Amino acid sequence: MELEENIIISKIQGYYTAYLMYISCELNIFDYLYNEDMSINDLSEKINISRDKTYRLIRPLVANSFINEEDELLSLSRLGQKLSEYDEKSLKGFVLFNGRECMTCWSYMYEALSKNIYPFKLVSKNEFFDAQALDDGKFDNFNLMMRSSSKNMNLNPYLEQQYNKDDKLKIVDIGGGAGDIISKFLLYYHNSSGTIIDLEHVRKEAEENVSTHDLTNRCRFVSGDFFIELNIQGDIFILSRIIHDWEDGDAINILKNVKNNMDEHSRLLIIEKIIPEKIEKKNLYLYMSDLHIWSMCGGKERTENELIDICQESGLVLNKIYGLADFEYILEFQKDCYEEGVL
Repeated sequence: MELEENIIISKIQGYYTAYLMYISCELNIFDYLYNEDMSINDLSEKINISRDKTYRLIRPLVANSFINEEDELLSLSRLGQKLSEYDEKSLKGFVLFNGRECMTCWSYMYEALSKNIYPFKLVSKNEFFDAQALDDGKFDNFNLMMRSSSKNMNLNPYLEQQYNKDDKLKIVDIGGGAGDIISKFLLYYHNSSGTIIDLEHVRKEAEENVSTHDLTNRCRFVSGDFFIELNIQGDIFILSRIIHDWEDGDAINILKNVKNNMDEHSRLLIIEKIIPEKIEKKNLYLYMSDLHIWSMCGGKERTENELIDICQESGLVLNKIYGLADFEYILEFQKDCYEEGVL
């Protein structure tokens, strides 16, 4: 087979591996093997699948280096451990969300492009975030994926360059979900207080998570919608991976609502992926992420200039940009006080 043919065939069949990973996570294969090596027979009984079918699932998992097989015993590789819910930096939630929600949307991509709508609208009668609020199962999928990503985000290099860790700051995380990001801020700035603003259906998990970090006395949950006027003061406002979920018009409305609560000393921290202006193979993940976010909720990943433009239109000016890992950045903005005649 020619090289070009091999590349094309391997790429179009990439869904084989994606579904294999997803099915294996649904069957909890990586969880069962996390602390105990097993034979095929033992694993077959655990997952309640015939030995023959279990073996046929295991072969490609071994070939893909998720599972090791030696002396008729199966054990997890380090790669496979990442797909167990017991791993500290587990990606199981990410895989389950993609399998349960995202893969279906991508299957409607052609039809959606033809109709000039984003694919999720062909999958559900509700908008993406409305569907999460109305369906506990969908919310659990999405929340598990988002929490996995937030927990794995290392903010310490950024936090160490900012305010004195002894300062008393008011920190507001808008659309803060279960509070994993604001918890990182409050654990570092140990004299500070925080507020999570999100929809009411998120409250229970947020309050439980805050309690787990022993932050109940310093962090509260307030039910709110970032499309509706907010009324809260803060030294630091956070929008972590919120803006990319929305088209420019909606994103500007969110930003204006936040800006209206800021004073000349406040800072808005926007945590987002940034797409470089030049198209390069090394940035393929970002281009695919852009298509993916559109397929789910009609949003977009932006270049630095695109993100700065909508912030400027919202009355915000850029102070600094800090690079994190995995193409993510923290962009720090302040209120454009000259525009409003304050200075």
